[in-house]
This record gives sequence, structure tokens and C-alpha cells, in this order.
Amino acid sequence: TLAALMIGLVLPLNLAFPLRRPGDIGLPPDGRAPAHDAASATAASATPPARQWTWRSAVLTPAFWYVSGACAMGLFAWYGILVHQTKYLLDLGFGSRLAAYALGLVPLFAVTGQIGLGHLSDRIGRGWVWTLSMTGFALCYGLLLVLPLWPSPALVFLMVAVQGALGYSLAVVFGAVPSELFPGADYGRIFGTIALLATVGASSSPWLFGWLHDKTGNYVLAFLTAIAASILSALLVWLAIRDGERRNRAATMATRPPPASHT
Repeated sequence: TLAALMIGLVLPLNLAFPLRRPGDIGLPPDGRAPAHDAASATAASATPPARQWTWRSAVLTPAFWYVSGACAMGLFAWYGILVHQTKYLLDLGFGSRLAAYALGLVPLFAVTGQIGLGHLSDRIGRGWVWTLSMTGFALCYGLLLVLPLWPSPALVFLMVAVQGALGYSLAVVFGAVPSELFPGADYGRIFGTIALLATVGASSSPWLFGWLHDKTGNYVLAFLTAIAASILSALLVWLAIRDGERRNRAATMATRPPPASHT
């Protein structure tokens, strides 16, 4: 069904609205004023340009490693539950149909969450939405830990809702935070390196969860580890944002002309 929706809806939309360049929707490339807008051009020339980061200059900053850690810990929380959720629900005695529905409904909730929180991140800031996402994963794991005490289908679907609507909103800020920290023509290389480092979190949590389950006979320690990773991810992204803001302020001050002297 999902494949049919992709072919029937997404593919025609891409064919009908083939936007390749910012100019296709009346926008200039990042950092440039529209040529037809003289007022914007004048304002842009009077405003110090944003620093254009290179790959080398980016990786030498604490912000780069903070945001890489935040991405890795975020994907750690994401992929751990993605792989082990169905097994966990079956172990608790829920039927295979319910377990399958729980897994399949997560992306449905994610659609609403990603659109809504993506819109919200433009207004309240990427860091707050990142924090909401990590809160969603932490709540998800907390509800999973409560399920053995109260094995209710309602609790299962509440877990699914917070996982999809909040947790999966990480996708909309995953690239946006680094792009605001490190603008410039080298952003592709910078983000590619961050994403590569983040795969350490994505690939390790499914294995670690399974190993902890085999050693302890349950998922309690695995889920507590994921809650800690969610909290750490939120903390690291704020450290990255604060470091980036500090560096941008310093760069702006350095580009300002010295005050005129009066005699």
C-alpha cells in the first residue's frame, strides 16, 4: 500500500512540479539578494556576510563534534526501537497483528509530526524541536518500560503516537541544524561527514539492545540506555547551537568597520 501511494501520489507531484533551482520559486541562492530587488541588494551589501565554512574549518570547532554526537545519539534512540519494538511486544504477549499495526502506524503519526514540527521549528528554533523529538523518544521508551505492568493496547498506541509524532520529527531538523551552523559551498561535505559519524549510533543500538537482552533476559537496561542517549542528544545539540552562535557573533564583530574618530 505504501509503495502504491508513493507511485500514485509522490511520483506525479515530482513530475508536475520539477523544482530544480531556488529561482524556480522566486528565491535567490543562499546569501545572495535577488537581482531585481534593489532595496534587498543594498541591504545585503550593508550587512556583513555570513561566514562561509570549509570542511577543515568546521571539523576544528566544538560545534561540529557536538552536533555529530547529537545526531549519533538521536539515531541510537531511533533505530534501537525500530528494530526491537515488534519483538518486545510479542514477548509481552501481544498478538502479532497488534505488533505489526504498532510498527506500521509509526510512520503515519510521523507525517503529521514532521509537517507540524518542521513548520514550528522555523518559528521557535531548531533546538527546541530537536528537544521535543528526543523527549518523544524518551517518553516512548518510558511507556515501553511501563507496558509489563499494564499490558494495555491503549498504552501501545500511545507509545506509537509519541514515537511517531514527536520522535520522528528529528528528521526535519537533522540536516537543518548543521546547515545553520556551517553555511557555505562546502556544506555537502560537512553534512556528509556528520551523517557518516551519526551512523555509529544508528548501527550500534540494534546490536547493543540485542546483546543486553541476551545477557539480562529483558530490555530494561537497553531502554534505560536509550533514554540516557535521548537526553544526551538534546544536551549536545544545545551545546552545538550555543557554540555556533558564539562564533557567529565573533565573526560579525570582526567584519564591522571600526568606529569613526572625531576630532
